[in-house]
Amino acid sequence: MVVQLDTSSHQLTRELVFSPRDPELQRWRTAGLTIATMVDELRIEREEQSTPASAPPPTPAGETPTETPAAPPEPSLTAAPRPLREHPKPRHRAAEAPRFPSRNALETGGLLAWGLDGATPRGGLYAGGLHDMSRLPALALVRVAYQVSSRDQPSLSWFELGLGGGAYLSLSSFRVEALGALEVVRIMASARAPTSSAVDDAAAWLPAAIVVARGVWPARGAVSGSLGLSGQWMARRVIVTNAGQEVARSSPYSVGLVGGIRFVL
Repeated sequence: MVVQLDTSSHQLTRELVFSPRDPELQRWRTAGLTIATMVDELRIEREEQSTPASAPPPTPAGETPTETPAAPPEPSLTAAPRPLREHPKPRHRAAEAPRFPSRNALETGGLLAWGLDGATPRGGLYAGGLHDMSRLPALALVRVAYQVSSRDQPSLSWFELGLGGGAYLSLSSFRVEALGALEVVRIMASARAPTSSAVDDAAAWLPAAIVVARGVWPARGAVSGSLGLSGQWMARRVIVTNAGQEVARSSPYSVGLVGGIRFVL
């Protein structure tokens, strides 16, 4: 038996096969159930076509609606753009300035000087304070010195006060210094009268300047030794006379040796 259902847009066909022993009533019941099933299929198909794709299918009567899990997103073949990686800019290290630590020191020592016009040699002691300036290869100094002539009569002495500065260069453990200072010098003379035992004294203040070049070793030691050369200029020559006769003189120019011991504070 063939059961066919025709509509304007669909055609459903079912073929039913019966055994000769099946009763006729049973055959018609089967045909009726088949037609009802075909009608339901047609109705469901029309509802699916009229319902948006996103809407869930209708729940058959007598069943509890269940939530349909959302479908996972389909993988996309389009790769997400990779963020541009910022390369760190090269850091240009600024040339580091050489470090010149600040420090203070005390120095004491001896000196020996000769006048350039044949004046009497003289010797004495000096003491001073030094300050190395921070961030500069430079230093400041203050000094005091006392010298006496090698002759007993007439006798000459020099008392010096100076203030100045200079520069230095450190070579490993050795240090070279070039210094200069402005001074005031008090020259004192003492001479005995040729006809009596009376002693005449005289003194004068003179401006002066001194330059020193010396080496220091060790350069960074707590205690160091120094040795160098010095040159001094005074405003004028001093001549000592006795009874109208020249008995001594102090040259305006002199050179000498200086050596001492330095204690870093």
